[in-house]
Amino acid sequence: MAKLSVNSVQLERKLKHLMTRGLKVDLSKQINESAGIIVKDIKEGVAVGQDIHERRFKPLKRATVLSKQRKGMPFPANPLIGTSAMTGALSGDGGAYLKKRATPNNQLAQVSAPMKKAPYGVFHMEGNDNLPQRKWFGVSKTAERLIMKNMNKWLGRLLRG
Repeated sequence: MAKLSVNSVQLERKLKHLMTRGLKVDLSKQINESAGIIVKDIKEGVAVGQDIHERRFKPLKRATVLSKQRKGMPFPANPLIGTSAMTGALSGDGGAYLKKRATPNNQLAQVSAPMKKAPYGVFHMEGNDNLPQRKWFGVSKTAERLIMKNMNKWLGRLLRG
């Protein structure tokens, strides 16, 4: 199982003065929104054929494309898209999901890949001699920027009162 957490040193510094004054800050809503951004970004990245570093996946070998065609898969030339159970790239169902939501008492959200397909996901993340590495599960720079933009907006509203 892969776990992701977003820990922002910048946000931590901005909130430090609020917490030292004894103010309690509930970030659970923002953390859950951030996790949702990550899940959406993972699915969209696979759907357009790019990894978490926003680089194109290496193309499939001809034999793999032919095999996927024989099996009747909808997009046989697209890497990581077969049944969509591992990535959720086709319909949004399956794939990465918010496994654990943040709450006011436990401000941590957990994004996970489906356990049923975990060995395949890890296999693609790591790659080997016969399979190019395709890092499909993680936080892209685009998702990170969007999360920071949302958090900065929220923090600005909080500080303005």
